[in-house]
Amino acid sequence: MRVVPMFIPYASPARVMPTRIRPKSAGAGVPVESNTIFPAIVLSGPYQNVSAAAADNAVIKIFGSATAYANLVTKQGLAFHKEWMTAAFVDLDLPKNMEMSARAKSNKLGIAIRIVKGYDIRTNQQLCRLDVLFGLKQMYEDFCCRIAGS
Repeated sequence: MRVVPMFIPYASPARVMPTRIRPKSAGAGVPVESNTIFPAIVLSGPYQNVSAAAADNAVIKIFGSATAYANLVTKQGLAFHKEWMTAAFVDLDLPKNMEMSARAKSNKLGIAIRIVKGYDIRTNQQLCRLDVLFGLKQMYEDFCCRIAGS
């Protein structure tokens, strides 16, 4: 069997990932930016995914032409998979000597909220507060992307 490379008439989906590094030669406080294209460009063979090579320092045109960038404002969107990020909630301590203190917790959702209610004699106010302590962690970087509208 012979594999024949063919012209790809449409834009191949790719992602340009910027990175900021501080090489010793650049001096202190001078970040140097570089870009990585993912997936890697394969020019020939059975895994060819482009019809032409990318040139060094070439302009990446997202909206068609360089003049389209002048004063361009677009809507921004975010597309993500439900497992892209996770949240962890903490069970906060319930204070003593308050009129009311309770915790609302859902084991199924993993959410915990503390409610504390009390009276402040200095300001003559009935106070109620809800507290949530949580942390977020991105689990899979590839499961989320920003979408620029037109």
